[in-house]
Amino acid sequence: MKAFFVKLACLAVIYLVVSCSVSQEYYSDNNYESEDNNFVREPGKCYAKCLILDKLEKEVELIPVYTGADYNDDNVEFREVTIKSPTTKWVKRKADRNCLSAAPDDCLVWCLVEIPGETAELYVVTDTSLTKDYKLKSFNTEVLIKNGAGNEWREVICQSKITAELYEELFLQLSERNYDFKLNENELIGPEEIMETLKKFQSDLNLPIGNLNIETMDALGIDY
Repeated sequence: MKAFFVKLACLAVIYLVVSCSVSQEYYSDNNYESEDNNFVREPGKCYAKCLILDKLEKEVELIPVYTGADYNDDNVEFREVTIKSPTTKWVKRKADRNCLSAAPDDCLVWCLVEIPGETAELYVVTDTSLTKDYKLKSFNTEVLIKNGAGNEWREVICQSKITAELYEELFLQLSERNYDFKLNENELIGPEEIMETLKKFQSDLNLPIGNLNIETMDALGIDY
């Protein structure tokens, strides 16, 4: 891994100074206060407010499915119900089928793949008081929740665990996924530049944005 890190850094020196990491509105077990009465923290864990984008949530919907035969009835309409929305996911795939390296990971690269959604096509009754030709069926549908780019508390990596090695691992994992990094005014890559790239990764996967939150660490496969 060290050799790979040096190879990636051949065009820019990676300047990792942990004390200069991105500032956070941060609460640990020993420094905690919150005006959010719904926020529950666990002892020994750390939390910060992260930017939460609009998200999909599951809900059960009862739909009056038409059971008759007259699809031209004004009280009947076609409807496509979204059961599962399309998503994206980072997965490792073999880059070269002829790769014969003894280390299996040498033959794999990260790819952002699309996970297709699922829909159900139905004819539904718009007014159930006008016909008996329907049957209520329950569907687990997805609803877009508009958060208005709000902030929510999320568990994050405690500051005592934010090390140069952690930033190095972030750099490696993001680089393997073909994310680019900007250089700072000293033509170096530091924690702030890595965090800016991390925000792009978080946005692409609809993860909480702006901190080293646990959901992001899991998505990158980084131990914490």
